Amino acid sequence: MSKQQDRMIAGFTSGERDYIRRELDVFFSTLPSVAEGFHLKTWRGGPEAGKPKLPPTAKGLLARGLMRLDTGGHFPRLFFTEAGLTVSDVLPPFPDSCGNQGGCSGTQAHGISSSMRF
Repeated sequence: MSKQQDRMIAGFTSGERDYIRRELDVFFSTLPSVAEGFHLKTWRGGPEAGKPKLPPTAKGLLARGLMRLDTGGHFPRLFFTEAGLTVSDVLPPFPDSCGNQGGCSGTQAHGISSSMRF
């Protein structure tokens, strides 16, 4: 596989795939759901106080229109856009995320169905 193909599988770069997998990893023995969004930290002081801390990878996903930022709740969160969900449907499932069923897509494995599309 060439480096170009490795960098852009399913519309995500390898760094973006790694970021998504880390955000959807087991947290206190619970698998998070894509529908709940990716929680972001906020700046506590300085000129950016109260604004969300966006990792460089998240900035890239926002710039490409694959995710959107929601600051309306208690904590800011990133949500997949329709384009991001379409791209993430072709991601392979994460290890052991489908149990013994096998064959489910990456988004099905993390609690998103076609009826939850934006």
